[in-house]
Amino acid sequence: MLLITPTMHNRVSVLVFSFLLFIGIGTVQAQDIAIEGYTYESGNRGYVAAASVMVYDGDDLIKTSLSNADGLFVINVPKKDSYRLEIAHDLYQPYSQTVDCSDTPAGEKVFVKAEMRRAPGYLFEVTMAEEKLPDMEMVDAISGARIDVYNNTKEKEVFVLDGHVDPHFSVPLVKGNHYTVLIRKEGFIAKRIEAFVDVEGCILCFEGLGTITPGVTDNLSERNTIGVLLANVTLERVFSGKMIELRDLYYDLGSARLKSGAKKELRKLVRLMNDNPEIKVELGSHTDSRGGDDLNMDLSQRRAQSAVDYLISKGIDNERIISQGYGETQLRNECANGVNCSEIEHGYNRRTELRILEVAKSNERIKSLAELIMMEKGEKELEEFAFQGQVKNDGPTEDSLSTEDMVTDSLAMETEAEPIISYSVIIHETAEALPSDHPLFTTHSDLKEVNVKGAQYYYATGNYSELSKAETFLKTSIQAVYPDARIMKFVDGVMVEE
Repeated sequence: MLLITPTMHNRVSVLVFSFLLFIGIGTVQAQDIAIEGYTYESGNRGYVAAASVMVYDGDDLIKTSLSNADGLFVINVPKKDSYRLEIAHDLYQPYSQTVDCSDTPAGEKVFVKAEMRRAPGYLFEVTMAEEKLPDMEMVDAISGARIDVYNNTKEKEVFVLDGHVDPHFSVPLVKGNHYTVLIRKEGFIAKRIEAFVDVEGCILCFEGLGTITPGVTDNLSERNTIGVLLANVTLERVFSGKMIELRDLYYDLGSARLKSGAKKELRKLVRLMNDNPEIKVELGSHTDSRGGDDLNMDLSQRRAQSAVDYLISKGIDNERIISQGYGETQLRNECANGVNCSEIEHGYNRRTELRILEVAKSNERIKSLAELIMMEKGEKELEEFAFQGQVKNDGPTEDSLSTEDMVTDSLAMETEAEPIISYSVIIHETAEALPSDHPLFTTHSDLKEVNVKGAQYYYATGNYSELSKAETFLKTSIQAVYPDARIMKFVDGVMVEE
């Protein structure tokens, strides 16, 4: 019989533990090897970071890893004769290699050099700085910005950098995709950039960006299908009193009716207001000097109001935007009354401008670019739905509708069983019908004639689904020119005296 004392027990325990530890280590070393390597771009153009490295045993995925900033990766796998290595990266073509491990002893490493070839596409490298004004010798780089990148083609957020400390950032642009980049920084107007890469006939097209130049020549492929694009993006400071001219917001001559391309420009303005929730603005409209001074003042006010009504109908808070007509009081050249000027010179005075009235801290949660784009897409689909079923040959087409008509149509989608109620402003009453060449028809392109029992003729302008908007139109645009004007209610197009 063997008697084990406490001292002997301790010694045996230590020996057993040491033996088991040795066996365990020996087993790991006997079974495992390491596949170590690095990823680099062909032509020795640098290491490839954040590449997905996958190890397969036949069709079975064994382990995955990512290459680090120096392109390095290390993966421990059980000892076998061979493995298949697959490496993927958005900017590079897929890489595949069979790794021969038959001569690699247990506990040792097998080394791999993975040469990655660029896939068709570009790396968009951006440097952000403040806009340089004439009196500025130098500008500051912009750091601390929020940068959102969204892939519209795949309807997927690419990345968000919030409080990005560096004034530089890079966006991979893959062929066949449309990207939106939104840059926001407190104290500056938000900047949107649209990038189209081999989409809709654009090999490489940008919107919202000034000058863009290719990168270093040897970083471009022979046919310019692969490369680096460098861009300097400048942000404008935001402040009370800043003016922004709205281009392509054109109206028919003598009318508040917007031309066909104006709706696209107004959508841009909706985006500007959504991207910059801290600003309150005035939308001001200007005419040329032709026509009466009072009529031009009235016309410009109606033009400004119609655009504001459109913005409000698209979800912009009415407390953030006001309309103001300036008529011909702020001409930008010498083409005043009685001066002979060309159409181009007169056209220079016809414009719509946005003036920032106030910059206040917004209490709204910052919406991501993905949320903003989904909102805009929903508004566009709603608008397109509102115009479905319009009879093209019996009335105005979508493009010829006034903004007021568009607002009414998008807000007053009644069921067939419910009466359609609208409000217009009566500006003239007479016992006899006005001739077709009467000046009122020229001044108000939307003027409608209402005859009551063949005895009285009413002439109305404006068309609103809400009484409050008709009252605003009356007070701000009409009463100064037509003191006796009044609001009239219409039910299914029939005037109702109340």
